[in-house]
Amino acid sequence: PWMVGSECGVAFTHGAPPPIFFDLAHLENESLIVYNPYEWAKGGKALLGELLWRRNSPLEHVSTFLKNLNGFASTPHDVVVYGHEPSPGGYTIEHARLFNLSSSFAMRKVEKGYLRLKLSQKYGNANIVCDGFCSMY
Repeated sequence: PWMVGSECGVAFTHGAPPPIFFDLAHLENESLIVYNPYEWAKGGKALLGELLWRRNSPLEHVSTFLKNLNGFASTPHDVVVYGHEPSPGGYTIEHARLFNLSSSFAMRKVEKGYLRLKLSQKYGNANIVCDGFCSMY
């Protein structure tokens, strides 16, 4: 999956969320064939390229992403967790809507972690999400 939503209001992506418009039709028609990876990976070119390689996202871009996702999701989402960017200490709260969880190859074992979230709880901002951070080792 390019992105995963959850019942607790947290969406997950690999790279930071882009402000590119998408809906179900856009996702289904996004090409997986890449003829020129350098062009494809440039910001604003392809939704999948952004979802895989984007390193950070300001609040207004995350808000746009969540608005697009919430347009067809069965549960409203308030926070995005992404993992592409290494974060010393295992995670970074970038702002109220964006949480970076780092289990990257670039991290030392003691800094790697995972999230343990309760699906029955609503996570309305990234500060609450950090309560679910657990050390991997």
